[in-house]
Amino acid sequence: MTGARRAQVAAMRLLLARSSRATATSRLHNTIPYVSSISSRGFRSSPAVQAGGKRGAADANEAVLEQQMLDFMRLAEAEEAADVVVEDPSGVQGELPLTGVVMDVQNSLARVSGLRHATIGSVVAIRGGEDELLCHGFVLFLEKKVAHVALLHGSDEAARARPVRIGMDVQMEHEQLEIPGSLARFAGAVINPLGQNFVFSDDLAAEDEDAAEVAANDRIHVTWGAQSVPGVMARAPLCAPFETGLLAVDCLQPLARGHRFGVMGPRNSGKTRVALDVIAHQVALAKTRGEQPPQFVYVCIGKSAARIHQIRDALKITGALEHTAIVAASDRDSPVLQYLAPFTGCAVAEFLMNHGKSPRSVVVYDDLATHTMVVEGLVQALRLPRAAQLSLSAHAVLMERSAQFKGTSKTQEGPSLTTLVLADAPDCLEVASEFQERVVSLVDDYMGLEASLARNRVFPPVDVLAPGASVRGPPFQSAARWTFVSRLRARINAAAQTKQNVEVARKLGFETEPEDAETLEFLELVQQFFTQGPRLSVSMAEPEHAAPTELVTELGAFFLTIVDVSQLPGSGGRDEVPLELWDFLRDVSQALERDESRDVLNQLTTHKRTQPWSLTLQENVAAVLLNELEALKQRRAKELKQEHVKRQQYLRKLRERKAGTATQQKA
Repeated sequence: MTGARRAQVAAMRLLLARSSRATATSRLHNTIPYVSSISSRGFRSSPAVQAGGKRGAADANEAVLEQQMLDFMRLAEAEEAADVVVEDPSGVQGELPLTGVVMDVQNSLARVSGLRHATIGSVVAIRGGEDELLCHGFVLFLEKKVAHVALLHGSDEAARARPVRIGMDVQMEHEQLEIPGSLARFAGAVINPLGQNFVFSDDLAAEDEDAAEVAANDRIHVTWGAQSVPGVMARAPLCAPFETGLLAVDCLQPLARGHRFGVMGPRNSGKTRVALDVIAHQVALAKTRGEQPPQFVYVCIGKSAARIHQIRDALKITGALEHTAIVAASDRDSPVLQYLAPFTGCAVAEFLMNHGKSPRSVVVYDDLATHTMVVEGLVQALRLPRAAQLSLSAHAVLMERSAQFKGTSKTQEGPSLTTLVLADAPDCLEVASEFQERVVSLVDDYMGLEASLARNRVFPPVDVLAPGASVRGPPFQSAARWTFVSRLRARINAAAQTKQNVEVARKLGFETEPEDAETLEFLELVQQFFTQGPRLSVSMAEPEHAAPTELVTELGAFFLTIVDVSQLPGSGGRDEVPLELWDFLRDVSQALERDESRDVLNQLTTHKRTQPWSLTLQENVAAVLLNELEALKQRRAKELKQEHVKRQQYLRKLRERKAGTATQQKA
């Protein structure tokens, strides 16, 4: 059908719509007196309300028909000028006009008819009378002939005072959403999902008033469709280890650059603290090695402005703020901005990966549970089917964008994008939710935090004594540490069953066997090894509790595989102080620096990371460990003897004083 013929048909439909509207209006005046009341079963809509709804639908249909008639007339003029007709095989695109018209507006969400060339993420402009620009928006979801547009109102009051109404024109401006940015602009900055400075409250923003405005000359595309996922040929195997500084992760669940790792747990279980510790450790490790630290993007979704400011201050304390960009959408921002936050954060991380000083980027989503709630609200507001929630959330697309990419040559390491996903989820001891299962299916690995351990100030609050699967080896961690941790994992799995049996026996009133008591003491020693002080929290004034070195970690894992608990000080109920594992490992490190152990230390430091320890080296290290343990026991015995002597002297003086007092009383 030609454009002229379509224009004629649209004009006829428009006349019919107006005539039917007049008929509906006349019926409305006749039905106003008849207003129904509220029955005992529920609410019943009166004929007046039903007629008002029909009138609103008639307004929307009339606006659509009018816009179609105008577009078909423009199409007819274009056909006459070019004398070329392009047929659409499906017929759907040919029926849609080039521009659009607003059919409905509700909660900053508009239903637009038309927009033939629109895709998800396309930027549109909504204009009122006299071609006046009211606001911009981006396409959130597409149906067959309707585009759902999220409106981006300006921050000034004048922009908010100009509402979008039914029948306004909508025009395409950009194929994809773009935000301004630059390397200097993102360094230590807190921005909103549109690339603008995040606005704190007056008391929090007072200290940042003198900050200079940095130019943002680059344009960054914000996409969340399947086209943003890198192809298979652009990816490379995961080969570079990613150290978190948390032994529970680096030993039992080692990561690599390009990994997708989830941190899940209930509220106030320490998820944000874990992410901040990982960032602080990565920056400190890179500076120690003389390398450029990775570039981090911390995405805050639905956090309060005060919480975002605390996170910024925590990063500033560790010196990681200059390597971190914070993309924040607070709980006071619109759901549209909260929805857009993770996609903007991922786009910024990819921009820093491709153009920054370091080819390694890390993005932290805090957290995806809040983002899922926002998506559910948008689905309900748009009146979309439940199945549309997965495609609208696009969490799978976010995860697939993390990868280790190929370098320019086979020997050169390429750029990488690593993802840390924080999500509110039930406790590990509770039944997993549907959202938790979905996140677990999207990430490569995850750890669950326990609220009970967090309340007891155990960091990280992970149950390392629970039975687990096998441990990943090189290149995720050194071959020596993998060998010892694998043995340690097998020993933990065997001791876990004994622990359960002892708990049941204690409930029944039975005594604990000596062998089982030694097993429980071994588990306490393992808990000591994996428990660390937090390197940073939002309440600390300066960083502390640096992560142990790789050599000390290997020594500790090796010691736990060969230790005989019965030979340790304080075991078996003896009246001694239990062994402090980390103090003992520091003493071993100092013992290796002595002249008689310099050869062993030289073998450990020059040993290749990809090879396990030889049997001779294991025997030499075991000898150093046992000698230091024997020296510790001798020091403890000497201290106990001295304490016993002091106690006897004190008791003798006390008896003499009592005897003297008694003599004086007799006299």
